[in-house]
Amino acid sequence: MSAGLPSRVLTLHRPVENSAPGHRYPASVGRVSLDLVAVALLLGLGGWLSVIDWREHRLPNRLTLPLFAALTTVLTLAAAIDGSWLRWGGALLGAAALSGFYLLLALLPAGMGMGDVKFALSIGLLCGWWSLDAWLLGLILPFVIGGFVGLGAVVLRLRRLRDQIAFGPLMFIGWLMVAVLHG
Repeated sequence: MSAGLPSRVLTLHRPVENSAPGHRYPASVGRVSLDLVAVALLLGLGGWLSVIDWREHRLPNRLTLPLFAALTTVLTLAAAIDGSWLRWGGALLGAAALSGFYLLLALLPAGMGMGDVKFALSIGLLCGWWSLDAWLLGLILPFVIGGFVGLGAVVLRLRRLRDQIAFGPLMFIGWLMVAVLHG
């Protein structure tokens, strides 16, 4: 890899000798970061999952599980390219820990749904890939946001105190906040 570029940046095309002076790669293709691919995956499918959960109060397996598999593949490739296996281990621990926490909540009466548990795999994976601080924010922010949303809905009389709210969108918004703070 050329100097100054992280090794987890993949070259999409071979160098083009007749491109603009000083540029070995076409500007329209260039290089793509695997971190950016992972963020784009979670942004796209996570956003879609949030809309589904908001409307239907469910997070379908046909989206949550392939999202986790795709993110795991991308981050494994990134770790293989730059040898960041410790970071990869942190990502896997992050996925297991966040999903395990949500599973404990799902076992409580009127707790989380199992879709939230599976969605937590992807959020925990990417937050764990970034850092322990990012993972902790990914754990805490959805509950803080949910508290404000729930309180606001009760005060505005849009919901009653015991009404359930879709948690997937809160998880996604919390992850978005972590992504902005991380980036």
